[in-house]
Amino acid sequence: MSKLPVRESKKEVLSPLVQGGLTLLQGVLPALTAIVGGLYVLSSHYADQAAAEKVQAEQQMTSARSRYLDARKPFFEKQLATYLEAARVGGVLATVRPGTAEWTAAKVKFYALYWSELTMVEDRDVAESMVKLERTLRNYAAMNATRQDVRIRTYCLSRALNISIESTWSLEVKQTAAPVPPDVPTRDQCAQPVEVKPSNAPVVPDDDLGPTTSGDKAGGGGSKLRGNFAPQQ
Repeated sequence: MSKLPVRESKKEVLSPLVQGGLTLLQGVLPALTAIVGGLYVLSSHYADQAAAEKVQAEQQMTSARSRYLDARKPFFEKQLATYLEAARVGGVLATVRPGTAEWTAAKVKFYALYWSELTMVEDRDVAESMVKLERTLRNYAAMNATRQDVRIRTYCLSRALNISIESTWSLEVKQTAAPVPPDVPTRDQCAQPVEVKPSNAPVVPDDDLGPTTSGDKAGGGGSKLRGNFAPQQ
């Protein structure tokens, strides 16, 4: 029985160019691996360093803010106490019947705050709100404004005090979700200027601060002088 000849499979022979490329790749592969690994380690190091520097910068800012607040704490506490007193006095002027002993005492205290105490600690918006409330009180005494006008300017002053406190103490006072009553003044209403209107009421001498109308003897008048220094719309 005859046997068929067995064909030997031909070995594939790579071209010299391919063999050279493979040899070169085998030679540089360890170096490439080391380079890629080194770059990864280096990038991780810089990322960690950047994160650490960011944390350190935040800590330094917090520490600086804390030192700043500690240094100015006496002023801030005085400002807060004076603001609360201004809000209390404004509330009395807006709600208590004019002419009563409580209302008259509150008006005297208001002008003490207006001309001296509050001017030491107030910011620009509080100063403007005080000027507007004082002018409204003068118009009310001259029968050129209503009690509602006084209430509106008192509310606007309270809002300015609230915003100033938030800014000073880096606070964020959340407002309630309850619906706002329709008679509460808006920001645009608070921004409206207030001018002292001329009055036909008889003028009587008050003190060196300026004249006032009859029936408005408690406290000094004269918002014109302070109004020159307070910001106007």
